[in-house]
Amino acid sequence: MKRCITLALGTSLALLLTACGDDQSAEYKEGADAETMASAMKPPSVPASERVDVSYETGEEIFTHYCVQCHGEGEGKPGATMLGIKHGEDKAIIKGRDDLPAIYIKTVVRDGLLEMPPFRFTEISDEQLDLVAEYVRSPN
Repeated sequence: MKRCITLALGTSLALLLTACGDDQSAEYKEGADAETMASAMKPPSVPASERVDVSYETGEEIFTHYCVQCHGEGEGKPGATMLGIKHGEDKAIIKGRDDLPAIYIKTVVRDGLLEMPPFRFTEISDEQLDLVAEYVRSPN
């Protein structure tokens, strides 16, 4: 009997909360015009006077900014650690690895792989990605 009452109360509470949420949403939608709602959905923008325009012109600069934190030498570099575990210590550091085709490097950077996040076109352009692949494949 106790189970039935608990189940009935739980179901009633869920229905009540669902109904309340719908009413509030409808009121909010009715009271706001499309422009107000659209502006509320946008992330805050940084004024042009406060923007820092960062451009990296060499593969080394791009690699140092985006990649070295995970794929550099030394302790605490998760990308290097994982590559060392999976493929051996001689493959842990990607800098200087000419066995990695440029298309593979660019695909992994753009799409991500396992814990590595993908990098969007707004973060690394195709031209910069070409420079990174060339830098990674070049001898130390």
